[in-house]
Parts: sequence; structure tokens; C-alpha cells
Amino acid sequence: MSIKVKFMLGFLLCIVISAGAVSGISFWKMRDTDLTLYNQDATNQLRLTDIYLRDFFASRMEKLRYLASLPALQESPGQFPSFAATTSATPYDVSALSPKGREIFALLQNLQKASPDLAEIYIGFPDGSYATSLPGSIPAGFNTVQRPWYKQNMATPGGACIGDAYQSLTGEIVVPISLRLSTPEGETLGVIGADISIKNIDAMFKNMNFGRTGYFAIVDGAGRMICSPRNPEHLMQPVDTFAPELKAMLGTSMNIAVISFDGISRLAGSLPTAAG
Repeated sequence: MSIKVKFMLGFLLCIVISAGAVSGISFWKMRDTDLTLYNQDATNQLRLTDIYLRDFFASRMEKLRYLASLPALQESPGQFPSFAATTSATPYDVSALSPKGREIFALLQNLQKASPDLAEIYIGFPDGSYATSLPGSIPAGFNTVQRPWYKQNMATPGGACIGDAYQSLTGEIVVPISLRLSTPEGETLGVIGADISIKNIDAMFKNMNFGRTGYFAIVDGAGRMICSPRNPEHLMQPVDTFAPELKAMLGTSMNIAVISFDGISRLAGSLPTAAG
């Protein structure tokens, strides 16, 4: 099931008060017209951000489609090691791969090196074996068919999926995208995926403002904050642990509401987006 990426735009109370309310009027009695204008501005900002992220994820998915279309990928099953039975961390030895395996490894690595947003490109096979663009130390018992990105892809009709954010083997927070790798006859060969690094998205959002102090953040389909440039301490935390009202907004249509966030009253807006 594909992720629904949501956007939250927080707005500090003091700025809301100065944005149109006369001196002495309380935030709670803000005129309806002020809130309506804020709602319209927030909606436009969120939709522009929505378009950017849709294009961002779609372009990275197209790179995977290109890779999956290469004839060499049809010969990838049986070319890579399985770590499912290991009892300790094991180095990924590229030199031990077959010539065909090394050819496919080079394809994965070249695309990953040419795409700074992709932290890793990999293929998981039904027997648990694993191809990767980023060899290193593989944890004991690492089995691709048990990985969330593999399970989510296999449960997604059509086999194109944006999965839930997680912490990769390199320690980065990433969002996985994946495609079903199949024969022309439709037989499943495996799942080809890529981890999109949050670092560049986080840097972009850090420089985006709504007004002077409003800001954007991203919450994933599991309700965790995966991009929070202004509040990095909330990264990968469920939003209901620090902003329960925001949790209630997610998954609804565009909505503006007052929430309590880090002890500060804010206006927040959410926009659900089908991203895969």
C-alpha cells in the first residue's frame, strides 16, 4: 500500500496575531476573514509543495523503471548472495560475484553515483538474496523478503510503491521506492528498490517559509515526522507524542486548525497526497 505523504505548515501565534488582528483583540476572536485568507494562502503554498514532491518522487521512480527495463536485470536471479542464514555481520564481497553479478552491480552503482538523492539501489529476490549498489557489512540474518520495502511492494497492486520511512543500514533516514521486477510474461523475479535520502529534502524545506515564521514539515503514512528542519528532535517520532491535534488532522482534506506544538499555540494545515 503506497505511502500518503502529508504536509504540515505551522504558524507561530504571535505572527498570526500581527497578521490582521487589531491591537488588543485575542487570537481566539480572530475575524473569519483573516482565517479565510490564511487558509487560502496556506492551501496554495501546500499545493505548490505537493507538486514539487510529486515530481521529485516520480522522476526517481522513472530512474528505477529505466534500470528495471535493462536486459541484464532479467538475468539477475541467482547471481547474488543470501545473508538470511548468517549469524553475524558479514561483508558484502563484490569480488565473489559471477561476471553477470558484477555487471549488474556496476549498473546499480553507476545509477546510484549519478543520483545524489539515492542513498542505495538494491534488488531483493524471493530466495532472500540481495543485490546492492552500496556493499558493506550486512547484518546477521538479513533476509530481503522480510524487509518492509519488499513486503509493502509485494502487497501493492501493480508493484510500484513508496514505502514507509526507515533508518537504513548507513544510519540515514530514507524513504524507499520500489518496482516489481518481472519477466515479459509477468513472472515475478524480485523487487528493485532505491532509498531516497531525506537530507536534500530536509535542506530544501529548511529554506522554505510561509510568511516570516511559518514553516513546512513532512509526516509519513505511519504518522511519524520524517522531515522537520525547525525541530530536528522530532525526527522519526510519532506526531501524536508532541502534537496530538495534528495527528487527528492527517489523512483528512485540507484543514486549518489551532494546535498546541511544543507549548506554543499554532495554526496548522495538512494536505494528504497520494505519492505512489
